[in-house]
Amino acid sequence: MKKCLLPILVLLLGCSTIPSGRDNVISRTLEFRQYSPVPAANGETDLKGKTSVFDNTQRIAFLKTYCDYASAWYGDSQLDSKVAPEQEIRALIASIKPQPLPETRTVKRLEQWQALGVREGAREKELASLKVWQGYAGSSVADGVLTAGSGLIRHRLAKPMAWRFEAKWRAKADRWSECAFALSQDGKDCVCAGFGADGKLFCVSAGKRRKLAGYQKGKWMEFHVEVDVQEREFNLYVDGARLVYGAALADNNVTQADTFAIKSSGTVQVDSVYALNYVQRKDDVSVPYEAELLADETFDIRPLTEGWTLPDYDDRPWKPVVLPYAHGGVRFAGEDLYLRKRVKVGQFAKAVLRIETLDPSGEIYVNGKKAAVIDGRHPVRLDITEHLRPESENLLALKVNHRLLPNPMHHCCADLNIGWFAGRAQLELSDAVSVERVLVHTSKLEADKAFQTHAILFENRSREPFSGSVTIHYAPWTPREGRAVAKHSFDITVPAENSVEHAFTMCLEKPQLWNWRAPRLYKVRAELRDASGKLIDDSVLTTGIRTVEQTGGRLLVNGQEEMLNGVQIMGFRMPVETLARYNRCATLEQLAEELIMTRKCGSNLLRVHVHAAEATADGINDPRIPEMCDQLGIMLAWQTPSWIREGAWEAIDFTNFAAYARQVYNSPSIVNWELSNHPNKFKGKGLKYSTDFVESTMRCVLAVDSSRLITPTTFWQHTLIKDDRGTTSKDGEKIKAPDLYTHPLCTRGTQDAVTGYGADWGKLRNWPQGFSLDVLQNQERPFFNWEHEESIAQPNWELSKGKPWHLFHSYEHGYDVGSIGRKLDFGEWRASQGFQAFAAYESMKKQRLHGVDGFSWCCLRGGANSGTYKKPLIDSLGHAKLAWHIHKTVFQRVFAGSDNVDVVYGPDDRITPVIMNLDEAKTVDLQIIVRNTDGQEVQRFTFENIALKNGRNETRLEPIKVDFPKPGAYAIEYLVTAY
Repeated sequence: MKKCLLPILVLLLGCSTIPSGRDNVISRTLEFRQYSPVPAANGETDLKGKTSVFDNTQRIAFLKTYCDYASAWYGDSQLDSKVAPEQEIRALIASIKPQPLPETRTVKRLEQWQALGVREGAREKELASLKVWQGYAGSSVADGVLTAGSGLIRHRLAKPMAWRFEAKWRAKADRWSECAFALSQDGKDCVCAGFGADGKLFCVSAGKRRKLAGYQKGKWMEFHVEVDVQEREFNLYVDGARLVYGAALADNNVTQADTFAIKSSGTVQVDSVYALNYVQRKDDVSVPYEAELLADETFDIRPLTEGWTLPDYDDRPWKPVVLPYAHGGVRFAGEDLYLRKRVKVGQFAKAVLRIETLDPSGEIYVNGKKAAVIDGRHPVRLDITEHLRPESENLLALKVNHRLLPNPMHHCCADLNIGWFAGRAQLELSDAVSVERVLVHTSKLEADKAFQTHAILFENRSREPFSGSVTIHYAPWTPREGRAVAKHSFDITVPAENSVEHAFTMCLEKPQLWNWRAPRLYKVRAELRDASGKLIDDSVLTTGIRTVEQTGGRLLVNGQEEMLNGVQIMGFRMPVETLARYNRCATLEQLAEELIMTRKCGSNLLRVHVHAAEATADGINDPRIPEMCDQLGIMLAWQTPSWIREGAWEAIDFTNFAAYARQVYNSPSIVNWELSNHPNKFKGKGLKYSTDFVESTMRCVLAVDSSRLITPTTFWQHTLIKDDRGTTSKDGEKIKAPDLYTHPLCTRGTQDAVTGYGADWGKLRNWPQGFSLDVLQNQERPFFNWEHEESIAQPNWELSKGKPWHLFHSYEHGYDVGSIGRKLDFGEWRASQGFQAFAAYESMKKQRLHGVDGFSWCCLRGGANSGTYKKPLIDSLGHAKLAWHIHKTVFQRVFAGSDNVDVVYGPDDRITPVIMNLDEAKTVDLQIIVRNTDGQEVQRFTFENIALKNGRNETRLEPIKVDFPKPGAYAIEYLVTAY
């Protein structure tokens, strides 16, 4: 049995990696302030704005000093730390328990398949390319390998590469001999690397040969170069290990490369050559460059596909893959994905093939016969009883249609070949009467009892009516498996050739609840017996006992006050080659990486915000994410593929929402259904258009699920309903909003970019206003800031040499002018990160003080806008920005700081300390330590025996007056110590 404790402990420890003090210090906070003796500094001063006392030079110096001090305080002084190292990713994946299987029904998980990309004309192109390679003197091609003898091969690429590019080739030398591989022009090398006769790898930089690591004769090695002609430097990787970084080009006079050359004194073999060129675009600030595939040679000819759906077709040359499997991106543009699998089965009465999705559409074949055409992304449940041969080997074949995104949203990459994929699949062999579906949720918690509500769908495929019984068992599953602790039985009758759904509620005594800090799960098994008591079928699932409610302006999870504190993912993950391919179906490693990134900054929420299209249904429904989050304890704001980004709300896929919701229904980690981001076509269409939107979205969800929060939109201000209670229209008229607008599960939220989009500090000083203020004052529903701040920070440019987004400002660069005073240049990246982090801390602190119940930062990691998007907390290579560290502070359960956002303390200013609690009652001490920027203590204040009340609350203390010794910047630490 796999255990999931180790990574959970790692993540829990990681989410509190704030500089530690004594063992009983439960909270540490860093604030940073300037002191000025001038009277203008008295009161609440802005960083930039009406009450600011800084000029631009002083402001930027302050932000740089803050960045230097805070990054060291968080233990990341160079801002070069990798948030999720590979060993943590591997450990997390290894810890996740696979979903349990039934004991009576036969379920075959169809994991291993053979895959082939198919595009018209591709085979002919490959034949022509091979002919060129075979035509070079001394070369031959056999079994997918080019063998080149001594001499020179110059292979012309499709076009010159003159700005930035990357190339890969895989080669081996059976003897130690000299072999150089180069990207060149007119015989002059832009970059050159290869095998040395002395047994060492080498490269050439600035005209000089550099010896590198040793190599093994007869071993295949992959060379990978990243070349930046603009900056005159390159990187070299061999078998994934970086050997050279930011080195000068081989010949500094070369301005482009159009040839791949092999220069060898002996025999060398090559089995692949790949070149991806990057071309700058000047016409669209959202799309800074495009990727062009100039070479992708494998020295193979893809097999013919005639008869590919038939059992006797030879698929051995195809690529072995594991589902889910994504195709697409620039490398596989226009290729349909073909998949084949042989599966042996025994006797069965009913055979059902389930596939999570064929996205965007596809076809299914069984033993050569077309069993279905799939016309959308919805989950596939296909009865193949008539197609499957019992006691035989059967052939399953899938086709997934390629696509080219017609309507990219402005954060998308230039590559519009957004990945197409097949989700996980399984074959279910059962009796003619079976448990078709089990949905379960917690309807009520009461003292030491949990009331679990179930909806079980039974199917009778036989021609005779069925009478029997059902027993439901609950047994602990994580963190430890155990025996059944509760069961419930009832009789069931299912008419012939029909289906029946049965709903009931059962009670569990002394339940182990699921929450993000203790994610306990149960295994639920439904057993179906015939009239004689014979067990004929069963179905098994995992779930958690968890309720979520909105009461008195607060969010309650399991009856306890809680916040949704987190980040969101957009699905854009580097490198460029796979940026589009894995947008909708990430690799398991990428998902694990993002979950580690989420938890290690103290987040308990992940908002799934994956999309590439502008105004059409485009979310995802990847069940792997909630399965992992169920075990790790991360709550989810879930979108489904019915979700839209913007545009007219009618584009929401209402038809398929129920199917998507049921696919992930049993996951306790999903606490919120989100129908749209910010549909924005309400203006000028009358109030009814807005009220119809509310009615349509709420009814759509409530028809399936009444146990989770429902978010029709994360930006209510676009509708014509002005206030929280729905009593006023945007025109100021008195109205009565639809009842569902004030339904207990309908959320209130917005995207208050308090310090972003170039806002000056006055916006933060005067926040909240408008709709946000109304909701917070009303105190009937919680308030969620679904996309907050929207402030930017340049990455540490030293970490991205050779990448196409290196030293590249984004369309957001102008925000600096409004927020800081002028655009920051590349050399001021630390001040840039200083602003984002400083503003994030002060804004989130103030919002938490005003009662905001949740945050979601847009977005977690870099990758959008082809890697140039500057809002993410983590850069495109996985390194933390300073604002990522800030989340560890603001998301503490106990959090102390000052009660305002005053940036410069004046001679008459006093600090009012406040302690925010989101935990049980406790007695604490508070120390406030003032230090200069050298870390020397200037003054210390101590408050003792402070009684913090249970739940979410704030405790304000007596103001203090700091005796600053001289003007300048100061760090102020708040340490909370528990008894």
